[in-house]
Amino acid sequence: TLENINNFWNLQTVLFEYKEEYGGSLDEERPYNHRKHYGFIAEQVESTVPYLVKYDDDSLTDDVKYNSVLAVLYNEVKKMRKELDALHTTITLTITLSISYCH
Repeated sequence: TLENINNFWNLQTVLFEYKEEYGGSLDEERPYNHRKHYGFIAEQVESTVPYLVKYDDDSLTDDVKYNSVLAVLYNEVKKMRKELDALHTTITLTITLSISYCH
């Protein structure tokens, strides 16, 4: 369920590099791992939308489920698109009625 989705919009994005224990490396052979990445702080996500967080074997916050974040965002964009289409229809109808009323 998406009961906490309004709180999701309050999350702050961060720019980070992976720590070595999480696969980060300054090794030039693995350039992806030492680049900066955008994301969320898992603990903040957990306090807002806990189903978007992975936990480790000790039940501690481990990572954000970015694939799930993508699905949530897609669902929200679909809702916004539907609202936008409805607004477009309303505006078009209002303009059409205004024009016909004036003539």
